[in-house]
Amino acid sequence: MVAEAETAQQASERLVDIANEAGGEDNITVVVVRIKEDTRKGLWGWLKGLLGW
Repeated sequence: MVAEAETAQQASERLVDIANEAGGEDNITVVVVRIKEDTRKGLWGWLKGLLGW
């Protein structure tokens, strides 16, 4: 899926494709963020828990 995309551009295009397949007609906006893993707790640990990683 999107997490396996090699570039932000590929991930963005895939997200737009998914939105279009789900019935999006116009004004689709996507934001792609790559987060490097950090061994410290805090925001990264919270995100991992939230996203089930």
